[in-house]
Amino acid sequence: MSQTYIALVGAGGAVAGAVAGALSTGLFGIKVTRTQLAGQREGQFLDLQEQHRTRHREISRTTYVDLINEANKAMKDITAVMHSKVVNVDSLLERAESINSKLESVSERITMVELEGERTAARTAVSYWRSMEDATSTIAQLLMRLAESSGRQGLNSNSLLRDVDPLSAQQALETIRRSRSEFMEAARSALGNNAI
Repeated sequence: MSQTYIALVGAGGAVAGAVAGALSTGLFGIKVTRTQLAGQREGQFLDLQEQHRTRHREISRTTYVDLINEANKAMKDITAVMHSKVVNVDSLLERAESINSKLESVSERITMVELEGERTAARTAVSYWRSMEDATSTIAQLLMRLAESSGRQGLNSNSLLRDVDPLSAQQALETIRRSRSEFMEAARSALGNNAI
């Protein structure tokens, strides 16, 4: 009986060892599987985040480009008016009105940049727009001074609108250029292109 008892205890120990080994292997397998699944989920989450960032960067880029294109149109008109001859004040007034409508279009793009763009880019975009508005105010002041003076300042048919007050005209144009540079730098930085 003692041999039978020893055999039973040995067999029981072997079965217990096999069960313990199987449980240990199973638990280890479950742990590995969970770790792999967690890694896959984290990888998928990171991929989704990167896709979202890429999609948002594209939206921001498009918004910035739209603003730049509209602002360039307004700037072209502002510069043209400043460099226009003072012969026909009515024509200059019409062109100033055209600038105002272009600035409305720029304003709409500013709103998009504020919604879709990075904060620094949005702040500098507003500053850029205001510099163009200030230039338009300068144009209006130059036109009023031109109308008041009506030739008393020695302006002739070859004189340009900016000749009414060259310093104010130059400052207005320089402020726009500086604001544009600041916006471009902020937009490049927001898009991750500042190292290029």
